[in-house]
Amino acid sequence: MNSCLSRAGLRTTRLGAAIALAALALGAAASPGWAAGRIPTHTALSTSAIAIGASQSATVTARILPGLLVGPNGAVNFTDATTDVVLDTEHPVSSCLLLFKPCLATITVPGSSLAPGPNEIVGAYSGDLVEAPSSGTVFVYLGVETVCGSKGSCEASATSADGTAAVEISTPPPASGTEQVVISFGTQPLPCSTPGTGDTLAFTVTGAGGQKTIGYDLFGAAAQAAEAANPSGYLCFGSPTVFTTASGAPATLASDGLYYGPLPACDGTGVGSSGLGAPAPPVPPCLVGGPQYTPSTTSPAEYAQTFITTAADPRAGN
Repeated sequence: MNSCLSRAGLRTTRLGAAIALAALALGAAASPGWAAGRIPTHTALSTSAIAIGASQSATVTARILPGLLVGPNGAVNFTDATTDVVLDTEHPVSSCLLLFKPCLATITVPGSSLAPGPNEIVGAYSGDLVEAPSSGTVFVYLGVETVCGSKGSCEASATSADGTAAVEISTPPPASGTEQVVISFGTQPLPCSTPGTGDTLAFTVTGAGGQKTIGYDLFGAAAQAAEAANPSGYLCFGSPTVFTTASGAPATLASDGLYYGPLPACDGTGVGSSGLGAPAPPVPPCLVGGPQYTPSTTSPAEYAQTFITTAADPRAGN
């Protein structure tokens, strides 16, 4: 009996193998992530502006991976978990169909719909017959607006609701027209922040280029905690663009689309990017000198740190 397959039989065998592999990719329970035989997905949210005023808006984008059959079937439900308000439901754009690149769904969030401070925006992808559901979050802060004209520097300041932190921001004036500085605070810890050291700062400067000088002050128990943890100075910083950290390594990208890490000193006393002890480059973002600490006597303790940055939309905290 001839043990060799005919060409037709070989084609049938290959087709069967391909079908089997496809079935395995779509339905095999190879790990807990393959819930009900569906492909696991990952949804990450980002925002066009960290802090906005009541007259402004932010664009929130959900990125769903993998982009296999996301477009025509599943939808993304956007809600504000802080106020328990449904914002919108969007279907991801279909340009990612059958491609292993992110599918995007975008909404506009007006500041007038937000509560003061941080608002946790949740994007929940519903999934479909092929892909499993997933969700992601991002914080959009509603803050205090300062409008500046083209004459003189733009100065803005604010204090957190519980009084643990305050900030003063100085930026160059706009070349023409006006610009807005929005400042807000929240209690959400940053990936590199030290627990107990005051509220997290979030600010946005619209249309601003050039250097911004920020004085970030902590008071009371938060100042004491910051002094005890970091007497030589420390600031955890989040930026839309990658920067060099205090160790000389690049900042780390987080799920909210920002790069995080501790700031180096502007005088170049940190570890260089070579990792061999070379001075860190004195370019923003960086810390200006060491912190100024005033212990508690007749008034609450104060821990003041100045830093500079060119980023228009960052977050920061000790």
